[in-house]
Amino acid sequence: MKITENIYWMITGKVKDGELENMKKAIEAMVVATRTEDGAISYDFWLSEDVTTLYVHERYKDSEVTLEHMKNVGNLLPAFLACVEMELITIIGNCSSELKQAWEAFDAKHVKILNCL
Repeated sequence: MKITENIYWMITGKVKDGELENMKKAIEAMVVATRTEDGAISYDFWLSEDVTTLYVHERYKDSEVTLEHMKNVGNLLPAFLACVEMELITIIGNCSSELKQAWEAFDAKHVKILNCL
């Protein structure tokens, strides 16, 4: 696996009022689904101490695997989005044009790898 083919994303979002428990359930469903994916390298969710801000970090083998992940959890995403107001989405990696297009609806920012180990 070449690290330069990996696709990462970082998301920051605000937990909507009264939606913390629903958000946790939505995340658990997505985690269970993602565990079945061979190319998922990391799938991590963090919550601020005041439980108002969610931080997400995901990493996948490449653009193709990332698109498969998006299809795999796509039906679970509405429940998650009902609980979280997305603030910033940053996609890191040399994404395929198809992957970039998949993120257009979310106003994601894309950055390319400059250098790495």
